[in-house]
Amino acid sequence: STCTLKVMAARKGWENSSIGTYALMHAGIIPLHAALLHPPDSAYMAHLDTSLTDLQIGSDASDGKFLGFHGTDLQATFDLGQRKALSSVSVGYFENMPAYIMRPTEVEIWGGKDKSSFSKIGSVSISPADSMLRGSDRKYITVPLRHPSVQNVKVVVKCLSALPKWNPGKGQKA
Repeated sequence: STCTLKVMAARKGWENSSIGTYALMHAGIIPLHAALLHPPDSAYMAHLDTSLTDLQIGSDASDGKFLGFHGTDLQATFDLGQRKALSSVSVGYFENMPAYIMRPTEVEIWGGKDKSSFSKIGSVSISPADSMLRGSDRKYITVPLRHPSVQNVKVVVKCLSALPKWNPGKGQKA
């Protein structure tokens, strides 16, 4: 599960600080093995497969903790070691529109008893932004699942195919 923490420093006689907003994630089941099915963009390689399960959360796109995909979708498989009941899967992403780092359009979760037979057990579509938002943000998408238990999970994070018409790089691969 996720939550948002908002904090502010205050002291009598002093001016209050600005409000800091932080997205927090509860780490649930940690897979035994994770594998990317396609390599990320060379600018956003992080630690490849290890980045999917190391519980390290990046602060911005340049800190080396984000996997980035340019013109291709993220696809990864996870082996849980044994059948586990899952109610949801959460995926974190980074958005920075001025740097052409766009939110995904959809997250699909596939589950199966083994690595060769998956069926879709959940998906969430994300509305594209309709204007340029300033600044950057780390966000989460939680996909509710409709399957009692699985041992293997495949996650597909679909990327925007091209930058939207309101973006200065309109038409380029997102």
